[in-house]
Amino acid sequence: DRYNEWGAWVVFFAGLTPFPYKVITILSGVTSLDVVVFIISSVAARGLRFYIVAGLLWYFGEPIRTFIERRLGLLFAIFSLLLVGGDWSEDAKSVALIMCIFAAGIPVYVTGSLWAQTLIAVGAHRLILLLGLSGSVINVLLDLLLGHLWGSTGIAVATVAVYTTNLLAMIYLTPVVLTKLRRPTLTNGPE
Repeated sequence: DRYNEWGAWVVFFAGLTPFPYKVITILSGVTSLDVVVFIISSVAARGLRFYIVAGLLWYFGEPIRTFIERRLGLLFAIFSLLLVGGDWSEDAKSVALIMCIFAAGIPVYVTGSLWAQTLIAVGAHRLILLLGLSGSVINVLLDLLLGHLWGSTGIAVATVAVYTTNLLAMIYLTPVVLTKLRRPTLTNGPE
């Protein structure tokens, strides 16, 4: 109920950040957010975000690109924390808490995405596919469990937990992947 009441703002704020937008899409579907509200908020947020980034790049040039890539998530997290600490309604604080949880997961998500692309580049397609599929199943199960216990906050925690678990699994399995690359085979062995 809280998510649907504040859903337009959640979708809008998430659309302005580098946060994985598919999480908001899934959360909006799970909570049955009105599709028209979702579409209008999405178009407004994504359009505004791209125009802001384009305007900043046009005005400041290349130096602002690094700032945007490295600090936008941090600025969003600070804004959300200020929103939580401000004199706002409990519903607004609840939405801000959810956004803080998602913002805290941004570095894990970005690192995991880069790590996965690196493993794909060295030929670990099956591993990434397996982690992606198992992560999706675990995410759905945790969404059901934690969503039942804590509502939308539980869904946010479940999503960040799955991102973290997948990243840790990739880090743990990387030596195995690299060891397989070093083994001589018919295609990469000595001639």
